[in-house]
Amino acid sequence: MNEEPIWRCFTCVEADESVRAALARGIERLRRCGAHVSWTVPEKLHVTLTFHGDQPRCRIETLCAALEAVCADRSAFDVDVRGTGSFGKPGSPRVLWAGIADGAEQLAGLQHVVADVARRAGMLPDTRPFHPHITLGRVKRANPPQRLELTRELERLAIIAFGRFRANRVVLMRSELLPTGSRFTPVRILPLRP
Repeated sequence: MNEEPIWRCFTCVEADESVRAALARGIERLRRCGAHVSWTVPEKLHVTLTFHGDQPRCRIETLCAALEAVCADRSAFDVDVRGTGSFGKPGSPRVLWAGIADGAEQLAGLQHVVADVARRAGMLPDTRPFHPHITLGRVKRANPPQRLELTRELERLAIIAFGRFRANRVVLMRSELLPTGSRFTPVRILPLRP
């Protein structure tokens, strides 16, 4: 008996090449702090709308069909990426991120619609509040001086404008966890209305 394949997936809006290049320069500055961090490679920099987890292929197809109609009814918009911050306790950053200025409200609206479509497709919702951001890295290990230097460098980068990009499509992405890191493969590209 053949079992249906299970895919780990999420829905996102990808940053464009110029914003990814600017963010890569910010990552290089943070990398110099010496902490053990799993850094996001430039081609994977994106805003996650909804993490769907492990799903059977048939449910993913149902989600794609519903998302096509929803995305075709929403307009493209500009996203301004600026500043940095972290999730975690003060002075002990856990996830390092670049923030969203203009476009945050539109991203939140898009996330709400995508999460609602996913729920109707039978996927359990992510209950964490949505905070639009681009993950730069996840701290694995850092001694107190490294944590302090990371925090200081994040504060220095907090005033940096990394650029603007046009959010003109939503991507349903498959994520495979490999020994060398995760591999992202677009499952469906869903254009927004021009």
